[in-house]
Amino acid sequence: MSEEGKITRARAKAGGGERLSPGMAPKGSSFTQPAVPLEEPSFDRVTGRCGPPLSTVAMHHESHGGVANSFRRLRNRLLDVKVKGAPPHVITFSSGTRREGKTTVVFNLAVAFAELEAGRVVVVDGDTCGPAIHNIANISAVSGLGDVLKNGLDLNGNVYATTLPNLDVIPAHPDVSVNGSERLIHLHCKALLAKLRKYYKFVLVDTPPILMGVSPAAVFGKNSDGVVLVARLEKTPREVVKKAAEEMNAHGVTILGCVLTHREHHVPDLIYRRLSGGSSGYYYGYGTGYGYGHGRKKGKSRRRAKRERSEESQSSNTDHAGN
Repeated sequence: MSEEGKITRARAKAGGGERLSPGMAPKGSSFTQPAVPLEEPSFDRVTGRCGPPLSTVAMHHESHGGVANSFRRLRNRLLDVKVKGAPPHVITFSSGTRREGKTTVVFNLAVAFAELEAGRVVVVDGDTCGPAIHNIANISAVSGLGDVLKNGLDLNGNVYATTLPNLDVIPAHPDVSVNGSERLIHLHCKALLAKLRKYYKFVLVDTPPILMGVSPAAVFGKNSDGVVLVARLEKTPREVVKKAAEEMNAHGVTILGCVLTHREHHVPDLIYRRLSGGSSGYYYGYGTGYGYGHGRKKGKSRRRAKRERSEESQSSNTDHAGN
């Protein structure tokens, strides 16, 4: 299946939310419009240097679980966003600081896009300060983005085919200094993303945390269709997210939204709005967070516990009245 118009759509109720099966686009999504023809790759991809992705890739290891469905809902919300009248196809990801779950979000979301079978998807590791995409994708990289930028945007031998269908990776693997990499990104980012648009339906770029070096995130963000900010629930201070958003705005970058990670329970939309210190449209609630919560005991939310106590009390009162 290569045309978006042939992609089926389905929606079912499961636990009060939308349950999505692999390869299903959101109901009513503009993604069902006819696809723009992509060029056949004129470069050789590296094969045989990639193993199964790490266990944090829930889209692969638990493809029918709740975490995977969270990424599908996030994908569908992004497809409903309009950038100049069309859904975003080149998306930059960043965060305020380290250890927010950004890279895990990027790769899982890339798998979610790839399963639509609308065209190939590529993940670009633009985080030359702390590259991690090659680890999560389990790639033994010997070349990558640094080589692409130094050698006239030559993709030949610098794009790695993963073991997952329709998904490629350009690892960072810079053999130049961090400062040198940032300079090359400034010089060639626009041309690189334009080139990738010709061959890939979706391009997802992982960039360094904004407050640790705003430059790469701003450059990639300005030359993509927008930025998605990643924040960790109960860890990332609101001021950090607000400052990151302000930095992106100052560079003229479109902010598509914010994803909250490590979430175990439903978070009201009001909290998303409060992240920005007001009612900003950035955080309009597609932060469906992948809710890993590793090392924490799963329990009931306060609201749910209160509701259950109330129901028990009502039931008890009814029994007494009946007696």
